[in-house]
Amino acid sequence: MLNKTKPVVTSTAQQEVLNSFVMGIVTARMAHENISLMMAEDMASFPRVLNLTKETKRILPSVTLSITVPRTLSLPDQVKLAELLEKEGVDIIQTEGGKCSNPSKPSVLGLIEKATPTLAAAYSISGAVKIPVMCSSGLSTVTAPMAITAVAAGVGVRSAVNRLNDVVAMIAEVRSIASSLGASADRHSPYEEET
Repeated sequence: MLNKTKPVVTSTAQQEVLNSFVMGIVTARMAHENISLMMAEDMASFPRVLNLTKETKRILPSVTLSITVPRTLSLPDQVKLAELLEKEGVDIIQTEGGKCSNPSKPSVLGLIEKATPTLAAAYSISGAVKIPVMCSSGLSTVTAPMAITAVAAGVGVRSAVNRLNDVVAMIAEVRSIASSLGASADRHSPYEEET
């Protein structure tokens, strides 16, 4: 249970640290709730996500709130839920989907296959809301630039990093994904200047 009392904070830096900590708790709670909702795989998850969002905003009105739209919903329902979440004051919508796809091809084709559900959700939701959409689940150095092209405001790559057992490998993976995003931006910039 989250504490409903407001803490006394003396500096902006301390407030930012506290907000980050609280956001971590809210994210963990939302992730736990989303796992439960995804197991249900029915429309009952739709109102539960909305109710949990309303309760979180009531308890923590000034915390930046990112909500993951469950992959178990159909794409039109994901868009509808994102629109309602935006009306409730959510700051960021996160998509998912890579875990539910089982690539049939190896290598690059498999990476693209795995990312397709979250890329489709990011593209569809981005066109329906004005708040940032973060594309997450099943992304890699190959598909992270595709997420940005699909108008996502950012990418989530936790599983790409967490699958590694070595801190150096984790750092290398993050740098590789960041580099792929930079290389993608460099490739797009000449075209954008021509139009």
